[in-house]
Amino acid sequence: MWSGERRVALKDFYLLPQDRPDLENVLAAGDLITHVTLPAPPQGERSIYLKLRDRASYEFALVSTAVAVVVSNGKITTARFALGGVGTRPWRTPRRNAH
Repeated sequence: MWSGERRVALKDFYLLPQDRPDLENVLAAGDLITHVTLPAPPQGERSIYLKLRDRASYEFALVSTAVAVVVSNGKITTARFALGGVGTRPWRTPRRNAH
């Protein structure tokens, strides 16, 4: 039964185990993700994603990381990190500006 369109911020998509460890995300029965909207990266940003798997035949990562840095005048001004495979949801470090 279709009940309409909804938007969910990525930070709100994954759930922590708490009282319902069987629920990993906010999707309800019959929900379908039709698209994901991402903001444009800041000027000068470069990023990479790496994952470590036990074997090539496994799709899931034992651990993964995504790193994005903004470089201005040859110096890193902002760095962001996200970790996967270390908890029940991807963990993102807070954004901080370099000093």
